[in-house]
Amino acid sequence: MPQWLDLFRPELFGGLGLFFLVLSVLSLSSRLILPFIFSYSTWLIISLLELIGTGYYAATKDTNLDIPIILHAISNIEDLWPVFMSETRAGTGLIVSAALLLVFITSLILKTKAEHKCIWLAEKKARLLLLPVASIICLCISLWPSFYYKDIGYTQSFSYNILKSIGYTFERLGKKNSINIEDRQFPYKTNLVLRDDHQERRNLVVVILESTRASATGIYNSAMKTTPYMVELAKRSEVFQRVYTVVPHTSKAIVGILCGVEPGLYQHVDEATVPSGIPVDCLASTLGDQGYKSVFFQTATETFEDRKGLVRNMGYQEFFSLESIKDQEGYKRVNYFGVEDDAILPLSEEWLDAVGVNPFFATYLTLTTHHPYGAPHRYGKQEFSQEEKFNRYLNSVFYQDHFIKNLIAQYKEKGLYNSTIFVLVGDHGEGFGEHGRLQHDTVIYNEGLHVPLLIHDTQYSALKTHWDPMSTIDIAPTVLDRMGYSFNQDSYVGRSYETRKEAAIFSHCWRVRACMSIIRGKYKLVHHFENREDELFDLDTDPRESKNLADNYPEMVNAMLAEMLIWRENNIRQYGVFRTQLVNE
Repeated sequence: MPQWLDLFRPELFGGLGLFFLVLSVLSLSSRLILPFIFSYSTWLIISLLELIGTGYYAATKDTNLDIPIILHAISNIEDLWPVFMSETRAGTGLIVSAALLLVFITSLILKTKAEHKCIWLAEKKARLLLLPVASIICLCISLWPSFYYKDIGYTQSFSYNILKSIGYTFERLGKKNSINIEDRQFPYKTNLVLRDDHQERRNLVVVILESTRASATGIYNSAMKTTPYMVELAKRSEVFQRVYTVVPHTSKAIVGILCGVEPGLYQHVDEATVPSGIPVDCLASTLGDQGYKSVFFQTATETFEDRKGLVRNMGYQEFFSLESIKDQEGYKRVNYFGVEDDAILPLSEEWLDAVGVNPFFATYLTLTTHHPYGAPHRYGKQEFSQEEKFNRYLNSVFYQDHFIKNLIAQYKEKGLYNSTIFVLVGDHGEGFGEHGRLQHDTVIYNEGLHVPLLIHDTQYSALKTHWDPMSTIDIAPTVLDRMGYSFNQDSYVGRSYETRKEAAIFSHCWRVRACMSIIRGKYKLVHHFENREDELFDLDTDPRESKNLADNYPEMVNAMLAEMLIWRENNIRQYGVFRTQLVNE
């Protein structure tokens, strides 16, 4: 079977099998109108799901489309429709055309049946035998494991995965958890105390770099010339070489960065949509208790995944988004969520002028580096790669580097540079097929999890490069420590860098039951649930994660897997208890 046919085999033969099933019902009797309508409707619905799945595959190279992601898409349809359309390809058009053609053929058969009833009845026995057999054969072919794509999970049709996800939901509801989990509750309150009463309260600026993987910057990859300003800044900063995001999806990732806790390991962003939906004090609320003013800036829309609600739940006092930028003339629309990052600089300047002498905490979330990477070329266009999409991405990183330069220049002009600590961190990385996946939601490898982290402070003399691994949930306590505050380490799930020692680092795909990983020392285990075999990598000798060592160390795999499952189940239980408490209150 040709490779291209194997890729779309589940959809092609699945559609044919259902079509033959519809004709089988039609052949039984003209009186069976209800079974016919049911069969025909089922075929149309599944064809629609396959169409959606094809668009999802084109965007992510992931075939594990399931119920949670469909529900998420429906709840955010206005914002996500452009995402789907941006990845529509000829294959999608062919599926639409095929669906319309089959509708026409079915209508033609119905017409022929009415006009030539005698011939139709004479051939009834043959049809009753051949059509069900054809349907069964086609459906079996559609569900047969892939011949070419076993290593990256392309083994089932989109519709099959949807039915499978429903089955897992009922299975989870119907049985008790057999994993022994910790009896750990969320910390709910953080009390800060300055170690030195006479110490100046420093301003804090956190710049979250959208979809910026470490290897796309010159700091972590000397061959990359995308970030000349960040490279120079790194020479006067603390550089953390091995930082990994907890969930590679922005709304979840920024909770980890700004709140020091893992977000809920499920797709729905309860952290935004549920009032008081974050179970800990985030940096904005903690510093707010110390008299800090706080603000969150982004050039993306405030509506997607209720970013406005998320910012409110994190404790920010003010929020500026795409809707706040009244004059967008001269700023390029870079993707379906908003405009280029420079558009926020005028609002930032106005806010800094108004803040007065109060210490403040400002967060900037960039956007230009998000898919489909439509950076303007006012700072020039470079040829970083011969691959067109990857080159667009790297040029977006190049543009973002200029935005960071412009932003810090603004602070210098306002006389705030020396009294401010700057933190630059990626929310997550971005995949370009290195392990068969695109974008980030299900990219559990280094290109999706490994992010840059700089802490730039003109008053901090111990500038060095840190090599021990850390999670993005360790950033909040680490930054508070740098700001001179003492606090109970149990106030956060994360730990300050100096105290985290050799704790394991956990990450989880945004998709439920898609993938998760654990890093302990130099080893990283990736678990794919039922989708494919587990993978074990030695990150010291194999940073590109190309050689699976799982078969060589079965005991290590079992121990790390057990630890990872306990972490996941504990998270699910904790958030379940927390949501119940919110309802009761």
